[in-house]
Amino acid sequence: MGTKHNPNPLRFEKALTFFKTWTPDMAYVVGLLYADGCITTRFSDYWEVVLEMKDIDHLRKVAYTIDPKLRVRPYTRQDGRTSAKISTSVRQIVEDCVALGLRPRKSLDIEWPAALPEAYEADFVRGYFDGDGCITWAIGQSKGHPYPSKQRSLDFSCGSPNFANTMSTVIQRNTTIEGRVRHLKNHSRLYYVNKEAIRTVGAWMYSASPLRLERKFEKWEETLLPWNKHAEVN
Repeated sequence: MGTKHNPNPLRFEKALTFFKTWTPDMAYVVGLLYADGCITTRFSDYWEVVLEMKDIDHLRKVAYTIDPKLRVRPYTRQDGRTSAKISTSVRQIVEDCVALGLRPRKSLDIEWPAALPEAYEADFVRGYFDGDGCITWAIGQSKGHPYPSKQRSLDFSCGSPNFANTMSTVIQRNTTIEGRVRHLKNHSRLYYVNKEAIRTVGAWMYSASPLRLERKFEKWEETLLPWNKHAEVN
C-alpha cells in the first residue's frame, strides 16, 4: 500500500498518533469507523480512510478529536439530504486503521477488533451504536401476554454475523444482559426489547467518555421516563 500524494499535506500532528494507542476517544472513533467508515481504493497505490455521517455537527466534533486540522466536507446527496464526510489518504493513518481491522469491502465479514482492551469496550460499542444503532419502537411478543404489543427496542445493525455474536457476548459480559441476535439475508441484528435491558445496556455505554451523538443519547434518556411519556417517533 502506498500513495503518490504528499504523505502529510495538511501537516497533521495529533492524527499521526491518534490510532496508535488505545484511549476512550480512540475506541469510540474506531467503533464509529467500523459502523460508518470505510477504506477505499482508487488505484493500487492510493488508499483512503473515509467517514460519512448526516450529523454534521457531531462529525465536526469527531474530526476535531482526531486532529484539529482534519477537514469536514458537507455535501448534498442525490435525494436532497445533507451529509458530510472526513477523509485522509495519509499513509501512516491509513495503515494504523488497517491494523485495527478496517479494510475495503469490510461490512459482510468484519471481525471484532482483537486488540481492543476490555477497559474501552463501552466506548467502542457506543461509537458503533452512534453509527449503526438506534432506539425505536417495535411490535413484539412479551412472555405471559397473548397478543403482540408495541415495545421499545435498542438495536445494532451488523453486516457480519460473527461481529454481531461477539458484540452480544461482550455486552452480556459487561452488563449480564443477554441480547437477541437475528441473522437475516444481508445483515444481522442485535437487539434488546426489555425496558430494563435497554436502560442497563445504555447506562453501560454512556458511563464511559463523554464523546457521543447527543440525539441518540437523548433518545436513550427518554427510556428512563415513565412509558406513557415516550415519544411516538424515533
